[in-house]
Amino acid sequence: MDEKEILSGLSAEEQERLRKIEKLDSNQKRKKLIFAGVTVFLIALFVFGTVFGAKYILSYEGSEALPAEPLGKPDLSAVSFGSELAALVADTENYASVKVERRNRVSIPDESIKVEAENVDAQRFFGFVKSGIEDKLSGLYEKNDCDSAYGEDFSSYIPDMSAVFAGLGKTQLELNEDNETELIAKISFDAVPFDKISSSPVMAVFDLDDADELRDGAVELFSTAADISDVDIEYGGFTVTAYISRFLKEGAECRRLERLVFDRKCLVSLTAQFTGELAPYGKQDISFEADISEEYRFTRVSFEIAKDEYFIEKGDSDEINKRVVSDESVQNIKVLWTSSDESVLTVDEKGFFKGRSVSDKPVTVTGSYTYNGVTYTDECLFYVRVPAESVKLSEKELSLKTGDQRTLEATVEPEKATYKDVFWFSTDESVVTVENGTLLVVWDSGVFPLENKIDP
Repeated sequence: MDEKEILSGLSAEEQERLRKIEKLDSNQKRKKLIFAGVTVFLIALFVFGTVFGAKYILSYEGSEALPAEPLGKPDLSAVSFGSELAALVADTENYASVKVERRNRVSIPDESIKVEAENVDAQRFFGFVKSGIEDKLSGLYEKNDCDSAYGEDFSSYIPDMSAVFAGLGKTQLELNEDNETELIAKISFDAVPFDKISSSPVMAVFDLDDADELRDGAVELFSTAADISDVDIEYGGFTVTAYISRFLKEGAECRRLERLVFDRKCLVSLTAQFTGELAPYGKQDISFEADISEEYRFTRVSFEIAKDEYFIEKGDSDEINKRVVSDESVQNIKVLWTSSDESVLTVDEKGFFKGRSVSDKPVTVTGSYTYNGVTYTDECLFYVRVPAESVKLSEKELSLKTGDQRTLEATVEPEKATYKDVFWFSTDESVVTVENGTLLVVWDSGVFPLENKIDP
């Protein structure tokens, strides 16, 4: 039977129901085709966008970032460090631009607690005592926590460092293993008995605050469980640690004090004659070490443009990213922007730039921020140009021996690119060095890949 005969045998309602089913099936097929078409379009768009985007990024930022200018190895000699540290401390006393936070903390290392009792309950009791002593010491020192404000003279907050500058004790200078832009200076002084601190200029300056109150506090902590006698306090040593940042300014290394930390070890020993329920413990000699740390963290007002160089094309517009550190609210921060050539690039009062015309010379943009009567400035360079899209070398692979030289030529495309400077460097100068395209084989290690970097 053909389709017409089948349809003729159906009732009107059945024929109408069949037409609806066919229409629904047709709609489903159409939806599937549309979905497939959209999927194919999106995939094509993604692939095109990835390829085009990669090419655009390549032309906008250059083929690869050039090696950053190294800080170099610092002088870790401690011979003249006293005068340098004194100068760094003095530099923090620019009160209009610097503020300080002082924080104190006290801890008692578990391994420093020594008692005769081996009873578990006794050990738990001494754990309670340890917590009480830490709280007591922290209470003594937390009252010294303080924050200064920009413009406030905080010289009275920091102990006199002249004794440290003069003696310097045992000084160790080292690079921070996790951050080579930070130098750490540790200055250590030997232990001094508490009753002889006057013989040590350093210990006399950094004396233990309220030592009598500490002694009375230790007696009070044990008062409900024991009679205390023979309380003795002495210093176990003293360390000054300076954290110094290293940075480049106009090609020269500069240093700046970021933190000062004073660490004192206080050795406490006492005799406890236990009473009441703890009387079975009898008389016990107890000693512990209190680590007392005092930290000074310096914060500076600063204004900095996020990037040193911007590479844009005619018509490009965006905001210049900046970093401002001060107590001023974001909405109140006002920056004055200037352009060295407004025919090439303009910058409005909100820091938005606009590329006006292509130029073979960079435009210097300067930002100025004034706070507490002090003006902070930074600048960056804008290159408004036709970007270089690729660079081709005259050779892709060379086989050379030790001592051989070969000069390569680099062609920048397109021809109308504004900047065609080519930077050469070797990924391993122990094998091959390169200068202005001339290769010199230092050591023959086989095939060496050729690379080059273009100015964005």
